[in-house]
Amino acid sequence: MAAKKTSPKQKKETASLLPDASQKSKIPAAKKRNIIMIVVAILVIICIAAIGIYYFLQYKKPQQLFNGPLLTTQMTQTELITKVGQLIALPTGEQPTIASVSDITKLKGQTFFKNARNGDIVLVYPKAGEAILYDPFVNKIMQVGPVNHPQPTSSKTSAAYPEQSIAGAQTTAEPVTVALYNGTTIAGFAKKTEIELAEKMPNVTVVSEANASSSAYTQTTVIDLTGNNTTSAQQLATFLHGITTSLPAAETKPANADLLIILGSK
Repeated sequence: MAAKKTSPKQKKETASLLPDASQKSKIPAAKKRNIIMIVVAILVIICIAAIGIYYFLQYKKPQQLFNGPLLTTQMTQTELITKVGQLIALPTGEQPTIASVSDITKLKGQTFFKNARNGDIVLVYPKAGEAILYDPFVNKIMQVGPVNHPQPTSSKTSAAYPEQSIAGAQTTAEPVTVALYNGTTIAGFAKKTEIELAEKMPNVTVVSEANASSSAYTQTTVIDLTGNNTTSAQQLATFLHGITTSLPAAETKPANADLLIILGSK
């Protein structure tokens, strides 16, 4: 049986029904530009996000290092001292007392803290008589100054502060136990103070609370019950805007506490 011949007209009609390969692969220039712009926009957003995350982590790192409880660990103190030692020659033969500025408003008028801000670190070297103010956010030494030495009541301890007391500073001194006496008529004053100490002075542990023999105390007083915690007593007195003194005759000495704090109304 002979094959049926296809006429030229039929071939033309069949070809017109098939897609043109050149037409199929061709994408309008406007559509190409839109695709390119979308891709570029996505890449720009990714780059901006990456940069933002990087700087956030760089900012967060010193925040976590110097404002959190990690500062109380020996590892963190060692890392801090090493970092500061790369910027300035540190005294040898002693470990510094380390404090973090938490309330710059309480430091106004003190020359040593003229350029300080919240989060700055103070390293105090009592034997060398030197204090160093360090800004961890810019990794820079802000101030170096002398240390005043009040006479200690025990040869085992000494108190040291740059020029004036370090008001508004968190410390990493030796752990101490504290008894709180409310010497005012303010209800819940002792509990409120305990919470504040837990937040600002992690080396302090409140072991008891009670009312003082009198509710007429105007000045907060800190008593070193053992005679071996002069530095901590002075730091607490500074933090609470009080004074250090001996145990009042009318008060009962608390048991199992290194220090006694009698809260005053001012």
